[in-house]
This record gives sequence, C-alpha cells and structure tokens, in this order.
Amino acid sequence: MVRRAPVLVALAAIAVLVAAITAIGLGMVGKSPHATASDADHRVGALFFGDNVRHDCTGFVVASRSGDLVMTAAHCLPTDGTPMYFTPGYAKGAAPHGVWRVTDVFVSPQWNESFDIDHDYAVLRVAPPAGTRSRLSRVVGGGLHLGSAPKADTTVHIMGYPAGVDDPQQRCTTRVRYQNSIAAIDCNGLPNGTSGSPWVTDRGVVVGLIGGFEQGGCIDAVSYTPEFGADTTRLVARADSATRGDVLSASAPQSCG
Repeated sequence: MVRRAPVLVALAAIAVLVAAITAIGLGMVGKSPHATASDADHRVGALFFGDNVRHDCTGFVVASRSGDLVMTAAHCLPTDGTPMYFTPGYAKGAAPHGVWRVTDVFVSPQWNESFDIDHDYAVLRVAPPAGTRSRLSRVVGGGLHLGSAPKADTTVHIMGYPAGVDDPQQRCTTRVRYQNSIAAIDCNGLPNGTSGSPWVTDRGVVVGLIGGFEQGGCIDAVSYTPEFGADTTRLVARADSATRGDVLSASAPQSCG
C-alpha cells in the first residue's frame, strides 16, 4: 500500500481500474471495522528511508535464530541505495527501542525476477543502534512466528503505520475473506504506509501482511496479502543463515497510479 514513486498510467487504464475497485469496495465499506490508534505492539515498527522524517512502510520482527530479522512488503524496498531504518514500537515520534539500520535485504527469486504478487514479501537484516548489544528479538520480547495462508473467516489483527510523521500505531481487528482466490480483509483506515503490516491471528501467528495484489490494495478499505507458505518460511531461513543479502533487480512497478 505504499506508492513510493508515482508513474505515468494511461487515463483509460486508470478509469477502468477505479471503476473495478469501486464496484468491489463500496459494498463493504459501510460494514467494515475501522483502524484506530492503539498502544504500540513493540514487535511492529515503522520503516524510514534515507533522512526523511516521514515513515513510509511497516515492518515486524520475525522469529529467527539470529534474532535480527524483520519482515515487510517487498514492494517497499528501494533499489537506489537509499538507507532504510526500522523503529520497533514507534509511537508519536518516539522510538523506544532506538533506530535499527537495515544492512541486508532478502526477497524470493519470483519477486526479483517478475514481481510475482504472491511473493511480495521481504526479510530485512538489521544492525542495532549504537550502545545496544542485545539482539532485536530480545529487545522487543521475541519475534512473531509465521504460519500459512489463512482460511476464510479467520480473525486477524492488523497493526501498522499510515505514511506520515509522528503517528501512533494503528490497529484493526477483522476477518479474512477470499476474492478471486486472493486473501483479503475489509477495514477502513489502512492507507499508504501500512504495506508490510502483519496479519496476526488470535494465536499470535502471522498468516499474511499487507501487500501482494495491487501492492496491498488501491483503496483504504480493502487490503490484500501475498500467499504465505513454504516459500515464505524458506526465505526467512535463508536470511537467517546467509552472509550477505540479495541484489534487487529493479523497483516494483506501481499498481494504482
């Protein structure tokens, strides 16, 4: 749900896209829950790029042997060398656990070669702030464990940060539905910036993140996830043991204009 670099799109294509999205979304908007400001889950944080004070994506600490891995949406990643930073538990401008620099990124071959929407997820390795010796997972009380694609009607809790400055963490509890075989949720108030926000079940397992189809959704009230499964688990395992990250081929094309 982050459109970090606008692209030119034919007006006719935009008209068709907007019409289709409106037809899908309007029937659900009035019935959807709304994301609200909440106390921050310290395993979830905002992502910053370069020296920008504006946060533009969301990430979460994933359970790993190394204890220094974060997940987000792959379409959030810059390919021009712009530095990235993760701030776990970010709240209204405060970074209670410091700012963690991203040192390596890992994506699936399917994403790096063809931007396969089912693989729109990435793993980030982070380095601690100066003066911090502990691993990230220990600092935030442990990482979130990954599960597989959710079943329809599964209750999930979404935690993330709309793009902006000095914002609180937002939270929404809703249920998963399927739209043309793609897992979706209905929740108002999940705009740009919430890409990478985890979908956490009542049992505390992450079964998705905002991303995938339409880079997570072209309207704020409907969000999607790439499909979690064996490939997701393998990516985390590779990031956990690799000595260096991936070289990204190109920035993801924008999907919503």
